[in-house]
Amino acid sequence: MGYQQLSFGQVTSRKALRITGEFLGIVCFVALLEELIRHFGFFNGGQAVWWPTNGFALAVLLQTGRSKWPRIIVGVLFGS
Repeated sequence: MGYQQLSFGQVTSRKALRITGEFLGIVCFVALLEELIRHFGFFNGGQAVWWPTNGFALAVLLQTGRSKWPRIIVGVLFGS
């Protein structure tokens, strides 16, 4: 077993697993949040339920680096 040097931009299996976990976590959290808002929220049938989840997405975007922004945005879109 030799040491393998990674070039810039290569994704290791551990990094891919972490990225996938973060993505799925965001998807599940947004889907759960929207269901809770539909069930317990103050929204009528005609109001958009995704405004609070957009606020969550914005807060996460502001707290993380730009390299994570694509998976956060796509995760919120998939969860909605």
